[in-house]
Amino acid sequence: TIITRQEHKAWKEWRASELERDIEYCHPRWPQETKYINAEIKAVRNLSLMSGSDYWIYFDWIALVFILATIVSHVVFFHYSTDLSKEAHHYIIMPLLLILWYRMFKYARPFEGAGPFIVIFGSVIGDIIKWGFFNIIIFIPFACAFWLTFGSISSTPVNGYNEVGSLLYNIFSMM
Repeated sequence: TIITRQEHKAWKEWRASELERDIEYCHPRWPQETKYINAEIKAVRNLSLMSGSDYWIYFDWIALVFILATIVSHVVFFHYSTDLSKEAHHYIIMPLLLILWYRMFKYARPFEGAGPFIVIFGSVIGDIIKWGFFNIIIFIPFACAFWLTFGSISSTPVNGYNEVGSLLYNIFSMM
């Protein structure tokens, strides 16, 4: 990556110098040509090695991490063949399949029919994340309050609130 950054920096300097050299050949009668070349110089100098504006790159990294985790879990499962390694492999491969399925949408963007679905899907994912965060910031304090009031550490524990799983289920049912 250090070599890539150096090569990228050298290319930007070379391209900017080439564009600056072209400015002297611009005719004064057409100032828009000079403006265009100056805009190109500015764009080349501000060009980054990795664009953060395309969020699919982060999705690709998540997919890559899950692929590597699946390979490791598969090797562990193949080598040890225990129930735990089988279960771990299944729990890693399930989200990988979903991620790879959604990753195919990256290549569906150019198709006109899938375009609105991709836009809606992006909005839905954002809304789900906001909904989940909102529920977590409400759910955690309520769970703690119910645990202290009705849980197994209270002076009068209530049936259904004495175990964490049943407590969380009851609170989620109330929401």
